[in-house]
Amino acid sequence: LVGVLDTSGDGLVDASEFLNCFYKIVRVEQRRRHEDERGAIVQRQQAEERLKQKQQELFERSTAVPVMWPSIEEVEEYATRSAVVLVSPEISSF
Repeated sequence: LVGVLDTSGDGLVDASEFLNCFYKIVRVEQRRRHEDERGAIVQRQQAEERLKQKQQELFERSTAVPVMWPSIEEVEEYATRSAVVLVSPEISSF
């Protein structure tokens, strides 16, 4: 421990050497804690986003209604039949 704290190499740890080392450790720990907190916030946000997505998917599945659309052939046949109009001879003279 003395070897780490003794920066002057005289075998003694004076107040300035101790405080320098102490504050370096404090800064390193504060940075590490800040990074850990930031990582926890990101993980929490990702978990919330996944939960929202899952809830949205469940809602969409529970409210989905199956729709049977007619085929294009059925639509064309219906459109052709409805477009044919028979006109009586009495009206055609107008």
